[in-house]
Amino acid sequence: MLVYNLALAALLAAGSANANALNGDDVSSFDPAVAASRSLKRRTVSRVAPIANAGDTSGILVQEDIYASVEPASVGDDDGELVSAFAAATAESPCGPGWKLLWNDEFKFDKLDKNAWSYLEGDGTEYGIPGWGNGELQTYTKSSKNVLVKKGELQLIARRDKKTGKITSGAVRTYKKVAVAPAGKSGKIRVDVTMKMPRKTGLKPFVQMLPDESPSNVLGAGHYGDWSQSGAIINAQRVNTEKGYTGGILYGGVSPNVAASTFKVGTMKGSTSTHTYSTEWSLSSMKFFQDSKKVYTAKNWYTNDTGKVPAGAPFDKPFYLMLAMSAGGDQTGATGAQVAKTLRKPQSFKIEYVQICEAI
Repeated sequence: MLVYNLALAALLAAGSANANALNGDDVSSFDPAVAASRSLKRRTVSRVAPIANAGDTSGILVQEDIYASVEPASVGDDDGELVSAFAAATAESPCGPGWKLLWNDEFKFDKLDKNAWSYLEGDGTEYGIPGWGNGELQTYTKSSKNVLVKKGELQLIARRDKKTGKITSGAVRTYKKVAVAPAGKSGKIRVDVTMKMPRKTGLKPFVQMLPDESPSNVLGAGHYGDWSQSGAIINAQRVNTEKGYTGGILYGGVSPNVAASTFKVGTMKGSTSTHTYSTEWSLSSMKFFQDSKKVYTAKNWYTNDTGKVPAGAPFDKPFYLMLAMSAGGDQTGATGAQVAKTLRKPQSFKIEYVQICEAI
């Protein structure tokens, strides 16, 4: 099976021994053009830009209250900057002018692309963090009842078995398959996810990125140490019935010494409708966009790693993408009874497409 490792920061450097050690693959087999070409072949229907001129303990959930001093944000705040992603996106140039496509998935083939994705399974016990470190109630499975690709959507479905009371849900990630980082001081990566997040008590749909150097039995560790010293990117998440969403970055020291730069969009039009959430990432800033409008910029992060630390650390190393929906847990504050009430019917987190672009 050909694995497309898009760990740009490492792989674009000549003779990168670190990339070999990280991925266990022959660097000579990696070709971004092949990955992009393959992605385009999967696009059986051209995507039209949804907006043209829109005026650990675990590493999955964060036990610390990182949103206690969150900065409020609203769509169009932070100087009203437009991301170029959708201003002129076309079938030939899905990332828009000034960007090239590295990889995407539009979920057109009614099954998960295992060259890019793998399932996250279990209740966290395998990783030494039962309840995923936050008292969560779900067990992630790879069953089609929890992870379903159908009609151009990836659906992550939380459900409760009426007989046993067991709660299951879905989580997928590109760990060791698709991982990216900015290529040098002038490099930029952009991650776009178009999705529909539910608003339900006790649920948390989320998109985040974690260090790809993490051992297979650990979540959130990386080149600079354990969670969150190696960094984490919360692209977007919704907790309970909030009408907006939150996001940001985590860095600093090992938990509980977590530093965070986070934001909260309190309300948004069509909160249960489909929106595109973008993260533009360089070694000096992390910009967050909703439907092409910038809502927040994070800067001046750091890591407490005591060794020689390069510019941009910890976000100078490759990160992979994770999509999931959790149930219950400390962050939602919902009781088991409340979650059970929500899951009288299965609830879906729907993702239409994901794409990763690099500035040119």
